Amino acid sequence: MGLALLRDGLALLPTEEGGYCSIQNAMLPYAKNIADNITQSILQKEYGDTACWVKADVCLGVNEHLMMYLTHHFGLPVLRWRDVLPRLTAEILENQSDEWLLNLFETIYSTCTGVFRSKEKVDAKGIPFVRLQDGSHIRCQYDGMAQVYLNNPTSCKNKISAAILQDQRGRNFYVDALGIEEYNAIRELKDDVLCFYGEDSDDTDIQFEDNLEHFELIERALKENAAEVQRILANVPIVWDGHRWKKPADCYIPSDFLDRSDPAVQAVLGQMDVSWVSEDYRGNVPAEVFEKIGCNVGIKDVFVDHYAYNNHLRKADASFFEMLQKRVLYKRCQRVDYPETWDMYHSIDHLQDILCSNSVEMSVKVVDLINEKVKKHPLYGKMTGSHSKAFNTTTTDSVNHIPSMLALELSSTKWLYDKTGTLQSPSDIKKNQT
Repeated sequence: MGLALLRDGLALLPTEEGGYCSIQNAMLPYAKNIADNITQSILQKEYGDTACWVKADVCLGVNEHLMMYLTHHFGLPVLRWRDVLPRLTAEILENQSDEWLLNLFETIYSTCTGVFRSKEKVDAKGIPFVRLQDGSHIRCQYDGMAQVYLNNPTSCKNKISAAILQDQRGRNFYVDALGIEEYNAIRELKDDVLCFYGEDSDDTDIQFEDNLEHFELIERALKENAAEVQRILANVPIVWDGHRWKKPADCYIPSDFLDRSDPAVQAVLGQMDVSWVSEDYRGNVPAEVFEKIGCNVGIKDVFVDHYAYNNHLRKADASFFEMLQKRVLYKRCQRVDYPETWDMYHSIDHLQDILCSNSVEMSVKVVDLINEKVKKHPLYGKMTGSHSKAFNTTTTDSVNHIPSMLALELSSTKWLYDKTGTLQSPSDIKKNQT
């Protein structure tokens, strides 16, 4: 008789609201805390106006057999957290109090972090659990990008409700279940800025006004980790020179951008065909920002590869090159004996432009500039080669007075004026003839 009445739709099952419902409208909570948090009014917004929670006490504990009977014979749905949580819409959540939301977060913490039962884990990132300061709700991410940050930076339009953040239940859930982090300008630089720039200027299509906004972010990121920002931007054509987009290391900062500059260096730079940071940045981006991302203030050191060095040395002195190969370069191990700062591959950027001075006065400035470079990177050094790492066998041999790439280029270029005003190479002129 009872079974027939249930099948006929008679409201016989007690509900959490204190009433009764029919078998067709009944839903069973897998655990009591589900019905405690997802009230019948919320359940009806998720599953329809007639949906009702069967009273949990009827189905749990000593009455667990009744639950099995109802589900087996009548197909009553048993709802778990993975069923009800994804159906929570922004509208539903916005109608709940802060305390209700915090209680829910505390209850479902283990379910959404997978602490206890990974099979029952619910991905909370797809649910609009983030309550904003105006009471609205959004997801923590949109298309994989963060929409909110724990520290509510001024640059982020979405601000998390302080009432939720200041309660440990809310903060723990946002950090551990949603993965919300503090604002990180460096990560935003990688995610939101680099995508606008290609491999070179031809691959980059961006308005200068947008570029200025990107430099505002770069300036903030530099305060977090300047070395990391320089590394990230090293191969990005993000600097406008007035004509094309350039990588930072390919641009020079105009002397009047800086509070300090070397007049001699600037005079030499002025005769070079180099890319300058555009005047359009003046008053918008501090010069220090360009310096920190790797733009050049003075003449830049460069280091050539061993192929370029070997070719240059072979042309300059084939017999010395063969001797150096035999005694040092062909050996299994090599070391620089002195000076410690000497590097055979060192040279100066745009050296040929620098050496092509159009007056004795300019040539003197070039000499001063090169002298400053040589103090840090000597022109000649001594190396030892050996087939033993200990450098103590009969295979060990040394070569002195090895020229760096800079020394080779200086020796082979006519850049010094003699007393007649004629340009000569260092090998063709004596000191008393300059």
